[in-house]
Amino acid sequence: MRPGDFAERFNIVGLAASLDAAALSPPAVNMRDCVAAHLVLIKAAGTAGDDPVITLTQGDGISSGALVNGKALACIDRVYTKRHASAIPKTYTAETQAAAATYTSLTLAEEAGHVVITVLPEDLDVDNGFHAVRAVLNDVGSNAQIGAMFWILEPKYLPPLDAQSDA
Repeated sequence: MRPGDFAERFNIVGLAASLDAAALSPPAVNMRDCVAAHLVLIKAAGTAGDDPVITLTQGDGISSGALVNGKALACIDRVYTKRHASAIPKTYTAETQAAAATYTSLTLAEEAGHVVITVLPEDLDVDNGFHAVRAVLNDVGSNAQIGAMFWILEPKYLPPLDAQSDA
């Protein structure tokens, strides 16, 4: 496999677009065959005080894209962001917090940017059979913020490269 073949190494799952709905959530993802799942929020600037809140839950199954037996996943202790009121920075800033199931910032609404949260399989309650994770973005208030939220999955095992794709 060539190192630059993103589509052969990672999988993008789900899309929740436009931050003005009651709540947005890409489908739940199965972590059994993943090294990591990276939740990505890309957003435009909005109205002060309408700060998005990302909440993670874990479950022991998935049915029609939803978790089975869901419970809080308090693993968010580091979040990588690129955010600014007018010009998105070129490098990420690591923001830390005590491990929690939610992430927000009091200035996130009025800033455009990217938010990345990484979930590892060992973050889940694997001893009790939990292997799936779901993210929800809350209702941001009465003013719309344009954006999208999705997962980038990093698999444990890479598929074999066929002869056609290496040409």
